[in-house]
Amino acid sequence: MRAFLDYFLDESVINPRIDYLHDLARPYVIGPEGESWPYTLLVNPIDFDANVDYDVPPFAPQRILGLKSFLADRRAYIDTVIP
Repeated sequence: MRAFLDYFLDESVINPRIDYLHDLARPYVIGPEGESWPYTLLVNPIDFDANVDYDVPPFAPQRILGLKSFLADRRAYIDTVIP
């Protein structure tokens, strides 16, 4: 389990993968052929890009945690539980 975590949740491995997958999906979500009302849950298309690094919206009670920060927090928690 430790080897899995040290590889797959290492920021130097997971963050470039997140960026790659985000760039791959981006045209189909917010590009010219992307999602549109009523077939999207995005309130603001900018949120799709922002949510990779930041919480969206940043201070709302029902915010969506930024993907990279969420994984970093989960990794930090796991490190306290698994020696």
